[in-house]
Amino acid sequence: MPVISSAGSLTELERRTTSFSNAGGSVDLYNGLRQTYAKIVETQPNVRTVISFLARNIAQLGIHLFDRISDTDRERVTDHSFNDALRQPNPLDRRMTRYRLIHATVSDLCTYDAGYWALVNAPGATRPGIVRLPANRVTVIGESWLWPEAYELRGNRGKLTMTPDQVIHFQGSLNLEDPLVGTSPIETLRRILAEEASAGEYREQYWRSGARISGVIERPADAPPWSTKASDRFRSSWTAAYTGQGAGAGGTPVLEDGMVFKETAGTARDAQYVESRKLTREESAAVYHVHPAFVGILEHANFSNMREQHRSLYMDTLGPWIVMLEEDLEAQALPAFATPAELDTLYIEFNIAEKLRASTDELADAIIKLTGRPVLTANEGRALLNRNADDDGDGLVIPLNVQVGGQVSAGAEPVDSAGTASRPKAITPSSSKAGITPATDTALRRESEAAHRQSLERTFERQRRAVVSAAGAGATDPLDRERFDAELEADLLGLAQATAGNYATATADALAFEDLDLAVMDPWLAINAELAAGSINDSTEAQIAEALADDEDAGAALAAVFALAVGARATQIAVTRTTTVANFSSVDTAGQAGRGSKVWRVRSSNPRPSHASANGEEVELNTNFSLGGAWPGDSAMGADEVAGCTCSVEFT
Repeated sequence: MPVISSAGSLTELERRTTSFSNAGGSVDLYNGLRQTYAKIVETQPNVRTVISFLARNIAQLGIHLFDRISDTDRERVTDHSFNDALRQPNPLDRRMTRYRLIHATVSDLCTYDAGYWALVNAPGATRPGIVRLPANRVTVIGESWLWPEAYELRGNRGKLTMTPDQVIHFQGSLNLEDPLVGTSPIETLRRILAEEASAGEYREQYWRSGARISGVIERPADAPPWSTKASDRFRSSWTAAYTGQGAGAGGTPVLEDGMVFKETAGTARDAQYVESRKLTREESAAVYHVHPAFVGILEHANFSNMREQHRSLYMDTLGPWIVMLEEDLEAQALPAFATPAELDTLYIEFNIAEKLRASTDELADAIIKLTGRPVLTANEGRALLNRNADDDGDGLVIPLNVQVGGQVSAGAEPVDSAGTASRPKAITPSSSKAGITPATDTALRRESEAAHRQSLERTFERQRRAVVSAAGAGATDPLDRERFDAELEADLLGLAQATAGNYATATADALAFEDLDLAVMDPWLAINAELAAGSINDSTEAQIAEALADDEDAGAALAAVFALAVGARATQIAVTRTTTVANFSSVDTAGQAGRGSKVWRVRSSNPRPSHASANGEEVELNTNFSLGGAWPGDSAMGADEVAGCTCSVEFT
């Protein structure tokens, strides 16, 4: 296979015919109207919406530096001059932060398909500084189309020429005519933007004229002739009275001499203003590969598919952008801060994992399924909740129904001593089963759910008032977690102790057991209340952050968050908490009474299929049911199996 041995031979084939300057980037719209790319971003709301969405979502991601120790191991590097440069890019301008630097760069890439940083040596600085160069002021210089020879920065007082090693050049898509520069996506949107600009001007004229229907006034053919003076007078009086801010605007004009008004313009519905503006936003989003739901087009959006679209956002939409920026930073920026030896192992990653992290419930469920046992000590868990360490919290607590190397308690397939997967051991069904009767269960459940629901509604109302006040004052994290975690934990613990006491007493009566000790349940109830409070507030905090990110009406979105919380969420949490605590206390009571097995009982008339299949399943008291939990409502089964469950247990 023949190869070209000299790059110099390539440069002799053809010289670049352009000396590209982003400042010349502009779009012809209509009737001789020509606007620069920057002006289009300023004046076209749909383009700005999409560009700001991309810039904000990429800029919020942390940028981490790692040292590759081996193919399977790495170490994050935090004390490196590159980290310092990103933390404070411009030593002479403390206003420039990493977020603002990345936000401006991505905005440049979206607008001009190019972004530029200059590496500068500030007086007294021990490292190079990073200064973002306005893309519309930079020209790529070079006669060869293989590589740039220099960069020219234009200012009001002259020009500055910089060498390639002084400039970090981010280039978006490939310009097929000139490989050294990109092609602005705004060029691709030229037709759509021209239509939008023309329609916008027409709408402005329409409203400036008082939003009246355009038309002509016809005089009968046999009407007496009008002099020029008479016609001018009529036209002036009509315009003054019935258009704009005229005294008769919106009224019913009275025509004379048999005149007839005939409409000549289409209505707003005929012109499809709303549909055309939506089309412009959809096309703008498509050019930048952004899902329409993320820029306010919500016709087909719901809670389920928005969760999946959120994951897709950071994998399919922002993923290519992030890879491009990572590789450009490694190739062009990192060498200015790292030694040649470091460059062999250092690499850069945007912290996308933080955005894709599962919720607290999902993460806990996945970890238990992967390990089959708890993985955090009590003090490690308390640290995650910003709580002080406990004197007895350093040991790893293993539940009695979990044996290392034996039976597991999670949703993962249990294994026997030979490593063969097996289901929890079922025992021979017994005919002598005892437990709380359905009537007693219904009465106790109604009382517990009502108390939980009322308490949660009061909590969410307090949170609403506090969050609205803090958000109005400009707080970025308006939910005071320390306060509301403590308040909710105390409320849930009190409710759990009341529910557990009622159910344990009723279970003891059904089992004819007289030596019930409620105090032994308190440690579990306290830990469970603490974890539940954190999980509930995690979900609320995430919904608040999503609402505040709504560019169109954050106030309405925030109000919807708490309307849903006071309504549906409070009811669902009340049902779930009652089931969890009630069945825990019943199983604990049966253990104190010396019972040997438990039976899953469905109480709902329309249970989910998995619970219906478990109905009547009998296992040993310290063994999990086939669904993976020690009792109905056990968090080990995962959020999907626990939420809204009303099942109970009986004992033999």
